Amino acid sequence: MDSQKSVKTYYGFLLIKKGNGSVCGRFPVTKKECILGRDNNCDIRILLEKVSAQQCSILCIDNKAYVRDKSIAGSTKVNGKKVGRSNFLLHNSDEIEICERKFVWEYPKKPHGDFNNLSCKKSGIRNEHLSPRVPERFLNQVITPLVLKYKISHTRLHKKKI
Repeated sequence: MDSQKSVKTYYGFLLIKKGNGSVCGRFPVTKKECILGRDNNCDIRILLEKVSAQQCSILCIDNKAYVRDKSIAGSTKVNGKKVGRSNFLLHNSDEIEICERKFVWEYPKKPHGDFNNLSCKKSGIRNEHLSPRVPERFLNQVITPLVLKYKISHTRLHKKKI
């Protein structure tokens, strides 16, 4: 029996906004393609008559997310602009609007500064314990502690009597 935990890769999150603008939910995007629409097979279902069976998709490639309109009406918008059928790059806090329903895109936070250990890009292997890569020019160097530039003489201090 395999005792390893099943680890999910988070490509980002869709924050669900109410009509008054407040956030009422957060949907984790764990697949490379997330489909929004009215159909039962969609990852996020929007139960409005105006919404197409498959309204749009969010595609995650190389740590970037793109939205693409799949509807005939072409009514998917990002920050008020229609996206069309080409891939539209999403940035943090971009607002996606689908027939009066609004979502906010949020990339996952990187746990260690600029190093992204959410997934290995080429192989698709998931590893939580990736260490930062060492540049090749340092691979064969021996790392030694710093050496003091000045010699320190060991002299005794004598107190003068007054």
